[in-house]
Amino acid sequence: MARSLVLGATGGIGGALVAAFRGMASYAAKPLSAGKIDDAIVLTPRQFILDQCYSGDAFFCQFVDRRERATGLNSAGSIEFIDADQRNSGGLVTEGIDLTFGIDTKIGPGELKSQLTWTHLLKGYTVPTPGADRDQTKGEIGSATDRALLALGYSWGNFGIASSTTYIGASALDDQFLASFGLPAGSVKVGEKFYTDLQLSYSPTKSTEVYMGLQNAFDTKAPPVISGLPFNVTGTETDAGTYDAIGRRWYLGLRVRL
Repeated sequence: MARSLVLGATGGIGGALVAAFRGMASYAAKPLSAGKIDDAIVLTPRQFILDQCYSGDAFFCQFVDRRERATGLNSAGSIEFIDADQRNSGGLVTEGIDLTFGIDTKIGPGELKSQLTWTHLLKGYTVPTPGADRDQTKGEIGSATDRALLALGYSWGNFGIASSTTYIGASALDDQFLASFGLPAGSVKVGEKFYTDLQLSYSPTKSTEVYMGLQNAFDTKAPPVISGLPFNVTGTETDAGTYDAIGRRWYLGLRVRL
């Protein structure tokens, strides 16, 4: 069963506060948005699996694969893999603030469009299995407390230029993983990151557009989340679902409207 609630917005539950200023600027605010999903299907945290196995719950030990023989510096019986599976959990909860501000106006020979979106997470956690303790996710990698997106576009005649800048706030390693080393939650973090994408376009006709762009224009490096750490994506040495693991790259395209 899923339930959601938005508080503090005009027009009743689920509404958004929208105002216009001289037809060129607007903002939308959801001062408090909250969501809860009971029995959500989530990926069981690897550290939770280990903790349950070592505490005597044999069910979770089936997900821990040990080496049959010594390999290099690893002794026989040492942990080789932990298989995290997806299953119905005890619930998933998020709560935060969403703000959006936009401007659409003429400047010089063309038109400027811009939008700034900011999300601040107030609460976030999962319950790995029914009855288990909460696994806090707010402020961890993949669930940064603060995220923002600034989109800018300027068009004049047949030409256009656009940019988008994404901000991801500083984020910590999984609190359960840190606790296994006696470290407090939030004690090991990766820094904030900015990613900027650029695009130029030219429309020789109403139905044809040629465009070229640059992704991750400033070649921002993904933070190191090395193999063996929570949130690592195999082969990337980072959390490739959150950060850009590729780096700066170009693209060129043609769009035809039929």
